[in-house]
Amino acid sequence: MSYDTSRQLSQITRYDSFFCDDFLNFFNQDFSKAQSVLQHHLFDFFCVRDGCDTYYRKHHELTAYPIDLIERKQDIVQWLFPLHEPSKNFPFLPTLSPPLVSVLHYHKYNNHVQHPYVFDASNFAKKRMLHASSLYGQFYGFNSVIFAGAVSDWDENDIKKELDEWLAESEKVLKETFFWATPADHNTQRITRIIRSLRFFGLFDVARAFHLFAKHIMDRYSPNEASNISKETVIKYWNMALHDDAWASMIQI
Repeated sequence: MSYDTSRQLSQITRYDSFFCDDFLNFFNQDFSKAQSVLQHHLFDFFCVRDGCDTYYRKHHELTAYPIDLIERKQDIVQWLFPLHEPSKNFPFLPTLSPPLVSVLHYHKYNNHVQHPYVFDASNFAKKRMLHASSLYGQFYGFNSVIFAGAVSDWDENDIKKELDEWLAESEKVLKETFFWATPADHNTQRITRIIRSLRFFGLFDVARAFHLFAKHIMDRYSPNEASNISKETVIKYWNMALHDDAWASMIQI
């Protein structure tokens, strides 16, 4: 698979020695091997205490950036919420590998025998994903209770009741955070990515709550204006993300 190197370079928001000409040539010549290198970095980024991305940034450093800065740098979002398939616009960013997905679901398939290293790696990764999704949830105006692990027995009516009560108390302030609740806003695609990524990380309850909050806010605050994409289409993609079981085919346990 080949890519126009100059086009890719124009999209890189921070250029350093990792994306030197030698690596980009390597990437253009052998996509699969280059992705393998990136996947190793992604594994370390989530599962190793001092792991870092290809810019030598650690997870806690990325999540400490102001959210508006993260919003302007597409590579950060892709590192924080990875998927199993390459981005069409940013193919040089990492994808989830079967070994990493297997580690993330280790608890599900190994209830009786726990390998200490794998157990710790899985916990590291899930805590980091939970932290990143919490930051984005707050950015989108979601109630932080969904990230406290107390939503496993919630259904859609519970979420709607919680949202209605919460909005009744502070709607005037919160409405300002619902700027994204329009079908054409790029954040609707980010929400799709986050829901899918949460499921790959085994955080199914949080993915479900994230989906329901986004859906109800879109229903309630989306403006009635002409757009190339409808509110119903956006919600359909979120529904598909919530039931995407691509992670299951990557388990190697």
